[in-house]
Amino acid sequence: MAVADCTGHGVPGAFMSLIGNGLLNEIVGQRRIIEPKLILKELHEGIRQLLRQDKKTKIGKTEQVNQDGMDISVCLIVKNEEEKNQTNDFKVVFAGAKRPMYYTQNGELKTLKGTRKSIGGRQKEEERTFEQEVFEVEKNEIIYLFTDGMADQNNENMERIGSQNLFAFIDSVKEENLATQKQKLEQFLDNHQGNQDQRDDITFLMAKV
Repeated sequence: MAVADCTGHGVPGAFMSLIGNGLLNEIVGQRRIIEPKLILKELHEGIRQLLRQDKKTKIGKTEQVNQDGMDISVCLIVKNEEEKNQTNDFKVVFAGAKRPMYYTQNGELKTLKGTRKSIGGRQKEEERTFEQEVFEVEKNEIIYLFTDGMADQNNENMERIGSQNLFAFIDSVKEENLATQKQKLEQFLDNHQGNQDQRDDITFLMAKV
């Protein structure tokens, strides 16, 4: 599973989304790379190559470097093979580029922060790598992947929901079925947002293992 948030709005954002989708299909679908940290590495290098981000482009009288890219979380779920004394049903592998992941484990809501580096854009280091987390969960645990749109939504007092409040809310509804969680999450957003315009795109994915 993957949830991505591309830079830009309108046509530039749509263009970036098409590039990202095409690269992911090539990396995973054609080249069969399924390890999350490698997917992110190949995606980063592919975007930088396609958009020639290692070179400056002359716009008018100035030279600029294309900085477009995306933040993305990638999660691989693999069913454990039957082994003696095996206690967990599934192995989960997660890697994030400036996006976290929430998940439930033994009744507790936990978070993984991912790597504080985006996909694409300026690269100062010689090679960009991404951290990867591996853990086990039992059947019926829940995984949450999402963009920053909901946490960044402001109310009439220009106060954001914020990551801590979002985490606390998910923690309060994590025992509900997914349909109920979705309904309550939408109501939570509506109550906070009030009459304010939505300020960013919002994607929130919940998956029961």
